[in-house]
Amino acid sequence: MITFATWLTLHQSVPYVVAAYLVFLAVIVIYVAIMARRVSRGQQDLADLRAQLAEREHAAIEREHGAVERESEPVG
Repeated sequence: MITFATWLTLHQSVPYVVAAYLVFLAVIVIYVAIMARRVSRGQQDLADLRAQLAEREHAAIEREHGAVERESEPVG
């Protein structure tokens, strides 16, 4: 059985419970924002690495193609 004194105590604690939930929600939102930023940065780094790899592969093909052309040129 809930007495008036217990109800009053529970009623007075509502703002603290709401504040605790709001703080918890803020922490979760901040955590998700930080994780999203890290994922975004990781995706950008991965895109940069893929672009560098493509450039290296293109340069290797160009070197190989140039070597084939030099071999096929007549000497003399």
